[in-house]
Amino acid sequence: MNLEVKHKSSRLTVSEAFLLAPREHFVDHFRHPVSGEWVRGSTYPEHREQIRRDMPLAIWANDSVVSTISQPTFVRRCLELLHIEPGQRVFELGTGSGWNAALISLLCAPGVVDTYEIIPELASQARHRLRRLGFDRVRVHTGDAMTIDHPWQYQRGIFTAGAQDVPASLHIAIEVGGRLLFVLRRHVGPDLLLVLIREITHFRAEQMVPCSFVPVTGETKFPKHDVQSMIDLTSKLGPGRQIDKFDDVALVRLERVKEFLQLHDEFRALKRMDGEFAWVTEAGSVLVAKPWTWFEYGPEGAAREVQRCLRCWQEWGNPRVEDLELNVYPRECAPAPRVPRQIHMHRADSVFVWSA
Repeated sequence: MNLEVKHKSSRLTVSEAFLLAPREHFVDHFRHPVSGEWVRGSTYPEHREQIRRDMPLAIWANDSVVSTISQPTFVRRCLELLHIEPGQRVFELGTGSGWNAALISLLCAPGVVDTYEIIPELASQARHRLRRLGFDRVRVHTGDAMTIDHPWQYQRGIFTAGAQDVPASLHIAIEVGGRLLFVLRRHVGPDLLLVLIREITHFRAEQMVPCSFVPVTGETKFPKHDVQSMIDLTSKLGPGRQIDKFDDVALVRLERVKEFLQLHDEFRALKRMDGEFAWVTEAGSVLVAKPWTWFEYGPEGAAREVQRCLRCWQEWGNPRVEDLELNVYPRECAPAPRVPRQIHMHRADSVFVWSA
């Protein structure tokens, strides 16, 4: 079977690419969303019908990692946001089944797709599947795309897993004027799909879309805040001081406020369900916010900082995070945090600058 050679020489639409590369050709087996059992997608007609439904499916898993094939309508939206042009070279993090890379190759023909998969078994399966289906312009690389130096320049790029940082190599590899769909993984609230436009010195966010993705794995996997380490830290600082700020505590319970607070480097999400979080300052002051009260440990300062941030959020008009302006700079090129109404979120390779 050769799906790729069927397409016409003129530019394809995303809808035409979907017709040429149906999702069912890229799912050999999946975990049934109801029974939880692994089934072969092509064995029975009812399983093929499940694959055709508009929902994500798990296609591989171990004790700690799950790989999925995304919901078709969301894949369509992502590809439309990329604005892929014929002849472009496209980067993809997270090959998975290879379906997204196949769709991209149809849209960028006669260009090339470089897709990276950190799980060797998935990379091998996708490589053979794409070769069997005739997608010869998709190059499947096995490895961690967050840590490699890219030897090529790309006009487009896409993440299919959530990350906390834009790798330093992509600040160089994406050409000026290029577009990168980056998934910002968050501790509180949904992830954010960022449509990033490459400027001369940085990326500018053109659009932000709430979404949900599996996290990246490897050396730069999404960090989970350790509740036990916070308990150990506060124990060393001695008994906490209760701070009764009922109105503010009620405010903190709102997801939108916690989403705003986590833009700050000091924020630590502890429990998603009941609203607990911690705020750790450089001076060693720690605030633990529980559903109905706050406790401050060590020197004073953390509670005051959180209250200042809450006032800032209200002065900005109680915005959603996706309503803010965002620019992403290489860490060594980030502007000094001197401008009012700005928040600088520092990561290993990049600085996310949020502005009202």
